[in-house]
Amino acid sequence: MNLAVFSAKPYDREYLSLANTTLTFSPSQQTPPHTITFHDFTLSAETAPLARGPWPSSPWR
Repeated sequence: MNLAVFSAKPYDREYLSLANTTLTFSPSQQTPPHTITFHDFTLSAETAPLARGPWPSSPWR
C-alpha cells in the first residue's frame, strides 16, 4: 500500500516508520509492506495532487 502523510511531524515519521518495519513486517518479507511518503506541508487544494504520489502503478493517476 502507498501512503502519503501530510503535515508530518518528527514523531509521525518515527512511529509510522517503526510500525511499518516492525509491527507489520514478517520475516518472510524482504521489504516493508507499505511505501510511506512524508510531507512537511499541509494537505490543501494546491498540494492534493501530490497525494497521487510517485508510484507508477497508482490507480488514482
